[in-house]
Amino acid sequence: MYQHSSAGANLYPAIFSALGAKVTCLAPAKRFVAIDTEALSAADRAHAKARGYRA
Repeated sequence: MYQHSSAGANLYPAIFSALGAKVTCLAPAKRFVAIDTEALSAADRAHAKARGYRA
């Protein structure tokens, strides 16, 4: 889960885990960040790839 500063950032992983999903959180933010989650940067892709995930 690309976890940044959405209102449910801390809630969504728990919900999906409870439903049986294996959740790995990437890039949590401590402050609000306006972001287009479909426009992943090269750095975001490298971050995920380094952890064994396709981005």
